[in-house]
Amino acid sequence: MNPLAHRHLSGFRNGKPQAFTLIELLVVIAITAILASLLFNQVSAAKARANSVECLANLKQIGMGFHLYANDNNEEFPLLNAGSGDTKTWMIRVAPYLGVQDGVLGLSPLARAVPPFICPDWKMDATRRVSYAVNDNIRRASYSWNYRRISVPQSSTFLVTEIAANQDSFNPATDGDVQRRHPNKSANFLFVDGHAENFKESIPATDPRWFGR
Repeated sequence: MNPLAHRHLSGFRNGKPQAFTLIELLVVIAITAILASLLFNQVSAAKARANSVECLANLKQIGMGFHLYANDNNEEFPLLNAGSGDTKTWMIRVAPYLGVQDGVLGLSPLARAVPPFICPDWKMDATRRVSYAVNDNIRRASYSWNYRRISVPQSSTFLVTEIAANQDSFNPATDGDVQRRHPNKSANFLFVDGHAENFKESIPATDPRWFGR
């Protein structure tokens, strides 16, 4: 009889066919599980980093929308104008400049977000939680905020930050910390000049980048 017909998984030992022992099988299973776990962690970490980059890209698009809106509206950013009773959310005002079709966001004043107004690491739910909010300090500084007439360092002043709430503005003095959903518990911020950055450190309400007055 051909000896190859008797070959088992572990090959030959001392010229004789030999099968896996139980210990050897358990070792192989354990090694496979460890390798799979390492691979899963690497894939998860890579996905988290990619989502953070996509979130930064969202904020840059939103910043472009703010500036395009301002170009058509006397250099004023789309903030709530309480004086006139206009309650349109800033997302509804910016949406047409980002290719979002009219009506997709729903009705004011509690419009729901759609891309690019949704961070890829945030899943929407029925309570209308949105991903991003306007810095409330500059919103309250002027209900129709003209970013050129107010003296503010545009490259170091927050315009939009990450949240997970039922509101369209964020007040660092009363709303606590921003939503930190990215690697190393970091959050992304859009600045008035249109650039976006990721920060790991906590940013207190007294930080001048909040445009405190």
